[in-house]
Amino acid sequence: MRYPFMAIGLLLASYAMADDHTPAVDAEATQPPAIEPAVSVAPVATRYQAYIQRHNAEELFDLLQHAEKIASGQLEYSTKEPIPLVLTGEEIELFKRENYRDNKPLVDLAARLEAFNIIDIKVCSRWLGDRGIEMTDLPPFIDSVVSGQFEVERLQKEGYALF
Repeated sequence: MRYPFMAIGLLLASYAMADDHTPAVDAEATQPPAIEPAVSVAPVATRYQAYIQRHNAEELFDLLQHAEKIASGQLEYSTKEPIPLVLTGEEIELFKRENYRDNKPLVDLAARLEAFNIIDIKVCSRWLGDRGIEMTDLPPFIDSVVSGQFEVERLQKEGYALF
């Protein structure tokens, strides 16, 4: 029975000696490093879509020029994505092949902006159908959507701001 007490005594002595020889620990060194949140300070790019109200050549030409300025960064805001331009009314007539000569500056500007992926022109196929206009009557850079109004609303729900 003498040996178990001796073993316990040795254990207690070794613990006591270990406590005396523990190195001093810096409290700051034991703290985990501060984790800083990864927050982007870059401004979020806004997406824009052109809003047509008067449905005439002057308004459309102004919107195309404005879209060009947005894309080139000349204005206080810019975008990297093409600006949707949904045509839903009489302005579609301006793009018909038979009207090209009268609207050449407008159609050429639209074609150039579309070619450089600055705008994305879409026309309402319901409006075309009601007036007997075929997509082949329009330049090939123009796409169609079933409903222009639904397309405008869909883009707004996706976060596109009107200008």
